[in-house]
Amino acid sequence: MGLGTQVKFPVDLSLSPYSVIASGTTLSPQKVQFPFSLIRTPPSLPSGVPTGCNELIPAWTLSENLYAIMRMKAKFRARNRSSRHVFDFEVFRSDTVDQMRDACGRLNAVEPIRDVYTNRELGGLGKNYTTELHRDRAISTYQFFIRYYALLGLLEQSVEWRRDRSADSIDLILTTPTTDPRWEHQRTLLTSDLNVSDVVAALRELPEMLESVGLSVEQCKQRDDRRGEEIIDDYAQTHAPAYRDPVIRETWSEVRRLQSQTRSVFMRLEQRPYSRNGHDVAFAGLSEHAG
Repeated sequence: MGLGTQVKFPVDLSLSPYSVIASGTTLSPQKVQFPFSLIRTPPSLPSGVPTGCNELIPAWTLSENLYAIMRMKAKFRARNRSSRHVFDFEVFRSDTVDQMRDACGRLNAVEPIRDVYTNRELGGLGKNYTTELHRDRAISTYQFFIRYYALLGLLEQSVEWRRDRSADSIDLILTTPTTDPRWEHQRTLLTSDLNVSDVVAALRELPEMLESVGLSVEQCKQRDDRRGEEIIDDYAQTHAPAYRDPVIRETWSEVRRLQSQTRSVFMRLEQRPYSRNGHDVAFAGLSEHAG
């Protein structure tokens, strides 16, 4: 929440976690249902938008400020000193992912397509409007991170599976129930919403997705550094550059760890043939693709 923000009771943002309210913005009483969003005062209102509305950009924090999300997660984890309670500091949890799915469903269901949407045309906007450009981008962003969350679960389960079971049974991961609620949520997503039936084909996507997340986090910090150096003469003397930033370094360390795990799974799978449409297909080259 930015400086000078006014929030007038009652405002319900419980279904809009990790959202940002820009400095100087006034929120009138409303309920907003778009997680990871930016709400800001527009320079002028588009035609047909009621007075007092702000602009809402769905999924903005994910697409434009992922560094802030990672920094917040690292800060909460470092400050946790609880010995009696276990807190989940993961950003992509089943509840936040379900909120993204719900938001994505509403964004996809809009008819007819128009330049500007208010709560009349797109439920969950509250007393805000959004544009077609931002609606379209938000769908892609939400879908990316829903899939990212599900594939991370698939990787974790694949690592465990290859330790204890034969590689040629890997696709049974998707149809074997477990007692792990997080994985069951991810497994349901994979087999229903995402139509995944081939574990290897799905995991092929993950190294590139991980790289994209790492780059996004780093580029956010680099943009902040450029802006700071343009405005503050001694900015570089008091702020570590992106390549030395602890959040950036931790992010890339995690990206490389997960990419290495993916390569390890592929290497195990290369040892066995995989039957598809009655033909045996070798796995040669998958480890190189994952790198």
